[in-house]
Amino acid sequence: MENIRQIHNGDIVLMHDFQPADSDAIEPLIKFLLKDGFTPVSLKELVGKDNFYN
Repeated sequence: MENIRQIHNGDIVLMHDFQPADSDAIEPLIKFLLKDGFTPVSLKELVGKDNFYN
């Protein structure tokens, strides 16, 4: 969360669901981002569904 508090428009936050610190931080992170006017999106939404390969 300390690094994320310095986020700027256009930054990408990479998180892994297998990392306990990331899993614990997701709820406070989303609340922080929404409060500051950011819109969290998935990787598919960011790059466009047609350009994303599973």
